[in-house]
Amino acid sequence: FIRRQRSRHWGHHPVARVTIRTVHPEEGPVSPGLEDMRRRFENIDGGYSTRTLNGDTVFKVMEKIFDDGANVLTDFPCGSMKSTSALLIAAARANPNARWWLVYETVADVRDKTRMLQELGCNVRAWHSFHPDFCTNPEVPKGKDAYRIAPKEYCRSCEDRSGCPAYHRQTADSRWDPGDCDILVTTHVHWKQALLYDAIPDSVVHVVVDESPALSETFELRPGDIDALR
Repeated sequence: FIRRQRSRHWGHHPVARVTIRTVHPEEGPVSPGLEDMRRRFENIDGGYSTRTLNGDTVFKVMEKIFDDGANVLTDFPCGSMKSTSALLIAAARANPNARWWLVYETVADVRDKTRMLQELGCNVRAWHSFHPDFCTNPEVPKGKDAYRIAPKEYCRSCEDRSGCPAYHRQTADSRWDPGDCDILVTTHVHWKQALLYDAIPDSVVHVVVDESPALSETFELRPGDIDALR
């Protein structure tokens, strides 16, 4: 709607900065490995059936995109299972020689997707810095400045090490990637920093970024703007 109205007001259409390509789904079923992951996904906590016409189409399109190996920005409708398809394709294809990064906006998403992948039987690790909402050590400060203090003074000596991503990230040889997992699930912040420092390992063959805010446009409409669009 915003794009259409802006086009009417300024008299031209938005121009894409990248090549736009329509991808059609392949005939036939998805690959056997992905089909197996779809079956497993139905039986895990938070899973559901992906066997709809819409789901079948998106899974086939996503497999074709990964088979082509190109850098792609995908545009799917909301609720089209694009995130689920990427998750399950990674679960089906990742291995020590072809590792994946899955990138999400929040720490809560990182931890939830990691749990799902673990239930699917994947060698996966959550990777994020200290977050007060998820720290279970009562001695660690949880105030607004905790993220500045805790990693330096508490994380490295913390005895509450039961799978805490912040502890492992603070004590790893490389803060970018531990290298001991097939799938690394991390945050937008970590991914963007890794891009800046060219720190994504060569063993990572696919990086899937789920709805990056850096790739979005934000519009703020005032009453005068609405009048101008009429």
